[in-house]
Amino acid sequence: MTIRPSKPPGEGRRKSVGAGKTERQVVESLRSLYREPEIRGHFSNPYRNVGRTDFGKMQMRLASDFIANKGHILEVGCGGGQETFLLLEAGYRVTGIDLVPEFIEAVRAEAARRGLTSRCSFHVVDGFSWPLADSSCDAVWMMTNFLDNLPSRAIRKTVFSECRRVLAPGGVALMQGHDRTHPGTRLPKPDWAPPASGDPALEAEWLLTGEPGVVVNKGHVCRGDANARTPHATYTPSPRETWDEVSGCGLRVVRIEGTREADERTPDFILVAVKDPERTP
Repeated sequence: MTIRPSKPPGEGRRKSVGAGKTERQVVESLRSLYREPEIRGHFSNPYRNVGRTDFGKMQMRLASDFIANKGHILEVGCGGGQETFLLLEAGYRVTGIDLVPEFIEAVRAEAARRGLTSRCSFHVVDGFSWPLADSSCDAVWMMTNFLDNLPSRAIRKTVFSECRRVLAPGGVALMQGHDRTHPGTRLPKPDWAPPASGDPALEAEWLLTGEPGVVVNKGHVCRGDANARTPHATYTPSPRETWDEVSGCGLRVVRIEGTREADERTPDFILVAVKDPERTP
């Protein structure tokens, strides 16, 4: 199915780069961003107090509501394991993947230290396709504003299609992103803005697709990481847009709810979608 979300006025005036080139740019910039010492340290700490926050409790409630106990979860962007170990402690089996090799080394070591290696495995990926067999997991976990790292429709289509491929019939995809339609969200005007780096060559590289909700900037959404040096594309989705794109890849949306992360003031939303055996893209 071809995804044709509605376009706001003025969209589509910029020339887009090829889908493959865009994906490689995004992968390389995200990998560089998360390797920066402050950001890497933030996401490598398996003891970051996620579990006792309202945000962590909300995540575990969603897992309990939608994923059968002892189920197999693919955690996309596992970092150093803050959510991984919450899921393992709750009894789930977890396969974690991440773009950053240092994160995978750290989470493997921590899992071994805790004696949990029989229920988890971790892999470095080099893009948005995943090293899992078809219909091999019960849930795909893409929380903590994972959607913000998917700044083109082509990349999101790859990711949502991969969700459907790896999910067993009846399996669920859980995803979270900032909500650009919320009255409390402030975005550059117009809705999409080119990078303000002052480097014409860099700006030319980052003419993605002129899509709504995408801005190339420095900094990171996590508090304390605002001094990042790596320019990267940040995407702020809308619930309706994500619903349409997920549905276009053959998943059925069963819940959308608004939330806020415990340590942030940015409005978020969570979307849950299920793989129906009879539904096709």
